[in-house]
Amino acid sequence: MKTLKDWEEIELYLDAKLNASETTLFEQRLQTDSELLQIFLEHKKMKESLTAYSERLSLKQKLEKIHYDQFVYEEQKKDPLFKVFWLQHYKTMAVAASVSLLVAVSTIMYINFQKVQTRQSANFKALRKDMDKIKRSQNALINNLNAPKKIEIAPANYSGTGFALSNNGYFITSLHVIKDADSVFIQNNKNQTYRAVTVFRNDQADIAILKVVSPDFEAYSSLPYSFASKSGNLGEHVFTLGYPREDMVYGEGALSAASGFEGDTVSYQVSIPVNPGNSGGPLLDEKGNIIGLISGKQTETEGAAFAVKSQSIISVIQELAKDSLEEGFKLNRKNQLSGLSRVNQIKMIKDYIVTIKVYNQD
Repeated sequence: MKTLKDWEEIELYLDAKLNASETTLFEQRLQTDSELLQIFLEHKKMKESLTAYSERLSLKQKLEKIHYDQFVYEEQKKDPLFKVFWLQHYKTMAVAASVSLLVAVSTIMYINFQKVQTRQSANFKALRKDMDKIKRSQNALINNLNAPKKIEIAPANYSGTGFALSNNGYFITSLHVIKDADSVFIQNNKNQTYRAVTVFRNDQADIAILKVVSPDFEAYSSLPYSFASKSGNLGEHVFTLGYPREDMVYGEGALSAASGFEGDTVSYQVSIPVNPGNSGGPLLDEKGNIIGLISGKQTETEGAAFAVKSQSIISVIQELAKDSLEEGFKLNRKNQLSGLSRVNQIKMIKDYIVTIKVYNQD
């Protein structure tokens, strides 16, 4: 339960009345306090909507007044009876108009507050791919699985993208990709498929960490990329790789905003075309550092995608208790991609980016 002081701080932040140090501290709280972040986003959205409605009503009133002054009043004031009526009742009419406006604004505020979450859901689209619409044989996939033959696996319901966090079988993807899954499998670019289990999930950041449990999985020698610990810069060129189709797809663009959907401070907005299946894919800078994880896109703006910042990924890893994993791991700090051409960067990265296939039992 947040205090009155928290609400006052939210209001001061939105009105840009905090000093530089207070602003920094408040933004740090938003990254660590999920309850405060949720309240902040709801309040910010409602305040923006009320401001928009107020401006719209003000414009409407100005236009109506212009129309009245230029047409209606000029005609009516010629009538002597109108002058008498206006002098006697203009105060009463002004009060009635004010009351009507107050009722209208109050109604708009209530309706807007009730529909904030609905509009947010409508404008933001998660990017896991619905596989029910892609009917095809699963025989080749099942034959590659090193699992008991009696286990029956239904056709995949959803798929997304993931990438390696370590050389010993830990992968990361978007939580919404594997949500409600009965079985999860990881398939690499050589069509080798391995069973995986979810070992950690973070709802606030929409992050899930998977661990391969198939005994025939061969560990990587090392990862070629590292994770950026600092925020990217607006206009910085970035690229991503993912599986919105069966073949790996490359996309490039730039960081277009330092915050994500509805001002989410744990994400970036990027101008990269993405499609269902891209969720969970890496976002990299020109040097090949991981700076984010693709999570979704805005439906009303073409090319506006969102990616969870690498700092959030690092924070999630640090939250993991050492005894919560069978094998500990540390994020790679050595980048082997800096200075290479984009083509050669992709050649080195592609083996570490996988398709996440989600299955549900009948």
